[in-house]
Amino acid sequence: MASTMDAHQLHRLGLSGEAAEAYLTLLAQGSRRVIPPEPVRAELAAAGLLGESGDDGVWLLNDPRQVLRAVARRHRRQAEAVLHLEHQLGSLWDRPTESGTEIVEVLHGRSAVTQVADSSQLAVRHEVRSLDRGPYSPSTAGEMCPIQRQMLPRGIRYRTVYGEDAAAAPDIRRAIGESVDLGEEARVHAAVPMRLRLMDDDLGLIVLNEEERVTGVVVHPSPLLDALIGLFDSIWRRRCPSGWPTTSRIWTTSTVRPGSCCG
Repeated sequence: MASTMDAHQLHRLGLSGEAAEAYLTLLAQGSRRVIPPEPVRAELAAAGLLGESGDDGVWLLNDPRQVLRAVARRHRRQAEAVLHLEHQLGSLWDRPTESGTEIVEVLHGRSAVTQVADSSQLAVRHEVRSLDRGPYSPSTAGEMCPIQRQMLPRGIRYRTVYGEDAAAAPDIRRAIGESVDLGEEARVHAAVPMRLRLMDDDLGLIVLNEEERVTGVVVHPSPLLDALIGLFDSIWRRRCPSGWPTTSRIWTTSTVRPGSCCG
């Protein structure tokens, strides 16, 4: 049996590769009483593939058909629950669109804001424009956005105006340098009024940091979104204030071209 079935197929039972190989070997022995290897014994028992054991270390193999039928029933119930949830959430999602009155949505908490920021970036077709300023979360400061790392090589354009606090923090400078290495167009300005991200001309996300509380405001197509796009464009066109440090002093990476941050 081990020669006709790929152990990787057993990942549907949540088994590791080692446990799957060991299970197929036990089945191939042709006995219902087996002595499973110690490293995978608990894993096979948790999956329901092993029954009761005796004092002599011998375990009973359970009928895998019964185990798989139970898994299939559980997955069907989960799929039905997800489809029901899809219907409920879809109704809530469609409601603002049908009424035509909802211009903004308010998100509460870092997790909700991050989820929308990531999913909306993945849907971008052309460009992401951002205004970025502190305060920065200690848990993410100095790290390049993982979604941006995915999207830049795909040809998605990123343009970001950073506040002066970004240029003053070495860990933030390093993250900016990494983004610029991958193709981000970065500029620095002392008067960045907010944290804003614009996904094409389709969606805006304003992030408000108040100590430990993070709030996001999602802006849908509207005159307000048009105004935010105009705000970004006006700041992007400005040059750095007089006396601003050179790029070689702002970023540690050597690939930033002189003048690329200041226009």
